[in-house]
Amino acid sequence: MRLYGTKNNSDSSARYPGGEPSEINSSNLHAAGSSRGGIIRGIALWSARRPLWALLVWVLLIGLTVSLSTLVPTRMAGEIDSLNGQSREAAVMARDAGKHDAAEENVLLKRSDGAEISEEQDGAAIEDLHRQLGTASHVESVKDPVPSEDGKSVLITASIEGNPDTASERVEGVHSAVSDFSSHHSEYTTVNTGNATINSDFQTWLGEDLNHATVVTLPITLIILLIVFGAWIVAGLPLLVGLASVFSATGLWAVASQVFPDQGLISHVILLIGMAVGVDYSLFYVRRFREERTVGYQRLEATHIAAETAGHSVLISGLAVCLSMAGLLLVQDTLSTGAAIGAISVVLVAMVSSLTVLPALLMLLRGAVDRPRVPFVWRLSQGTGGSKLAHRIIGPVSRYPWVALAIMVVLFGALAAPAASMSLKMTTVDDYPRYLSSMQALDDIREAFPGSKSSANVVLEGEPEQVRQAVDKVTQHAGEDTQTYAGVSNTWTSADQRTAVVDIAVKHTSDSAQAHQAVNRLRSNVAPSLGVSRWAVGGDIASGMDYTQNLSSKIPWVVGIVIAVTFIFMFGAYRSIPLAGITIVLNLASTLAAFGAVTAIFQGTWAENLLGFTSTGHVVSWIPLMLFVILSGLSLDYHILVVSRIREFAAAGYSTQDAIREGITRTAGVITSAAVIMIAVFCVFGGLSFIEMKQIGIGLAFAVLLDATVVRLVFLPALLMVCRRFLWWPSKNIGRGIKASHETLPRS
Repeated sequence: MRLYGTKNNSDSSARYPGGEPSEINSSNLHAAGSSRGGIIRGIALWSARRPLWALLVWVLLIGLTVSLSTLVPTRMAGEIDSLNGQSREAAVMARDAGKHDAAEENVLLKRSDGAEISEEQDGAAIEDLHRQLGTASHVESVKDPVPSEDGKSVLITASIEGNPDTASERVEGVHSAVSDFSSHHSEYTTVNTGNATINSDFQTWLGEDLNHATVVTLPITLIILLIVFGAWIVAGLPLLVGLASVFSATGLWAVASQVFPDQGLISHVILLIGMAVGVDYSLFYVRRFREERTVGYQRLEATHIAAETAGHSVLISGLAVCLSMAGLLLVQDTLSTGAAIGAISVVLVAMVSSLTVLPALLMLLRGAVDRPRVPFVWRLSQGTGGSKLAHRIIGPVSRYPWVALAIMVVLFGALAAPAASMSLKMTTVDDYPRYLSSMQALDDIREAFPGSKSSANVVLEGEPEQVRQAVDKVTQHAGEDTQTYAGVSNTWTSADQRTAVVDIAVKHTSDSAQAHQAVNRLRSNVAPSLGVSRWAVGGDIASGMDYTQNLSSKIPWVVGIVIAVTFIFMFGAYRSIPLAGITIVLNLASTLAAFGAVTAIFQGTWAENLLGFTSTGHVVSWIPLMLFVILSGLSLDYHILVVSRIREFAAAGYSTQDAIREGITRTAGVITSAAVIMIAVFCVFGGLSFIEMKQIGIGLAFAVLLDATVVRLVFLPALLMVCRRFLWWPSKNIGRGIKASHETLPRS
């Protein structure tokens, strides 16, 4: 007896000993009595039978969440929000003591002809610039002009009033003053920069990068979907779900940022994950729906089967991705927390949308879903059988699994080998593109006023006399080590004399070993001997060190949680310890290969011209952990889809060996389609200007390419074949059915 009534095709029991493929799938799930399948089936049934209500609820919820992004401005992270460890402690101590560091804008004045600046000839112009800066909006104070050593430049520093974290919103007054001066003094060249201007340029630049990524991603994704489905409307459904998920999650993140401030990259993470996952989930569902329609099931019946099979895979995968991303919360820094919340939001929206709105749309649109058709492409998209290429590859792999496994171990070992020399570094302002006007101005100022390249600040707290003596000792230490320090640049003392901040200029760049040694000496040797009740060493050098150290200490915990989540989900879904172990092995293999690729590409210079970047000789500190978490989640999409299909055949009575062959070949087409979309999205990000987005985009694209080809067609079947005798252990109800021959398996 068929579960869903009648089909249009003729009886095929004589050809297929385990039953026709779609019968296999539905009856298997029905017999299993899965509560998860019942829930998903119930949701799909409600949406399919009440499509207008389902769409109305979906549109209202998406509209509500999208509106949040305009009603609630995203709260950006301040300086202290982005700090970790002792550098954060130092900043908090200084703030609590009443220290207020106003945002400063530096204006460099030079003669256009390159001549030296003299008081007699240029004094009036300098005074005019100083006056205009002093009267500019939101300017708190202006320091006296400082001439350069070569006498060809003058530097004037203006302080912006208010919170320095939001000074970029009030820096336009300085820009207007400089522009007005330049328009009346063509004989001079002026440039200005500072943290406020750099932050403003940076956010504008990131916004342009994000818009570029969005504009490029949409047509590429649509073209791929058109090739997959051969019709415009059905191709647009996954794209609709993906876009809606991104915009909805962006609105949700605007609200969440009020508690967890945005460091500036979360919108990129949401777009990156949302377009990949949102389109993939919808693709899996719609592709299975069309497959069941092709073999003869009615629309409602095909919707049910798609919900129980592809829908179940989407649910398991989505929850696993969310829990994996939640592991980033353990890192307890601004970026990781924001990335976790943003990614979880977009995955949940995409998952729920795929399981609810797609059944409604497929029922509501009826035959129109496959219109208008793309000539020739439509015919090619109608096949339901397994991939011929996959069959050709699986054949020798299944016959010689140990040989294939040995080759995979050697290959992935070679790909991962460069990761052994990976060097991590936090991104600094020096890594921003030099074509930004604020960065060009910064380079001009550094050239005219060479000095310290980084800084450290020692915050001291204790009795007034203790603090005074400690300040003298720190100053003495900085003056004695002239190879490391450029001296004390500033000393601040609180009103009650109980807290002091000593700013020390360091002659080395913040990411250099010499700078790190300077901070370590202050922390391990100098500060503990000062005799104060409390101390902390911060500054730009320390902030990078503390950020990387925090990541390093949390990585084992995050990795452990992700592995545990993966194992629990796979075992819970399939009741198989070997399958859960294989999943972990493959995830780690793809991730380590991605680490190797990122290291080989970005720590060297050979790919600079090809990919359009300037190598820093390092990998950005947060990239490896983010790659691991994202890839662990995304690879489950493919893995769960493949394993679920293998289990369908095994539960229908096929031998484990034959079930492996059919499960992999039957899913090869949809995985290839999904992978191409993911790779295209990630490559778009790999083409962006910002080195962080470039590294994570290239790393993800490379890993997904490996995962969808070598891993799924060779590595996975080799492992499954090696473990086939105990693949479903400890389950006793699967893989013990009839021993169908490979020749009699369905090919339609």
